[in-house]
Amino acid sequence: MKNLVKDASMGPLREKIRQGVNIVDLKKEDMRPVTLQDFKDSLHEVRPSVSPDELGTYEQWNKKFGSMAA
Repeated sequence: MKNLVKDASMGPLREKIRQGVNIVDLKKEDMRPVTLQDFKDSLHEVRPSVSPDELGTYEQWNKKFGSMAA
């Protein structure tokens, strides 16, 4: 999840770089906000940090020992 957020937050900067903008000269107000589309784009780039097998192990552990809180 952390890697997804980090990658999505780079979306606006990558866009400026593709436009040929010199990032040294960029100002905060020149940057657009991070959008849902940035997250959707990042979903195609970022690999899960946990394999499906590991996820199953965590889910089993949570069923056995996890909290009942939602």
